Amino acid sequence: MCSATLSPSGATDLISRLLHEWVDGSGYPEGLAGDQITLHAKIFAVADCYDALISDRPYRSGMSQERVREIIRAGVGKQFDARVVEHFLNLLEHENKKHTTEDISTALVGVT
Repeated sequence: MCSATLSPSGATDLISRLLHEWVDGSGYPEGLAGDQITLHAKIFAVADCYDALISDRPYRSGMSQERVREIIRAGVGKQFDARVVEHFLNLLEHENKKHTTEDISTALVGVT
């Protein structure tokens, strides 16, 4: 068995590339599904979605945490991994402040 270590920039590139893969295989760029997608990419996908929806944009105000949770839950099994979403939502439940993608991703890296 071969083991490789990625540099931080290599890991970032890999996660960025896999960020838009969906667990049902309908994402891009490679159409990967399930366990073909790294755990880190699954975590970042949920955190990125959360950050995009909760944050104010020039064209709309940020959504409420309740609405964002509904949207993320609706993506389980299609866009998002169920285990990652479960841990992510539990983390949000225990925190009363807004998080950045970096805060949440850092907290979820220990999910196995």
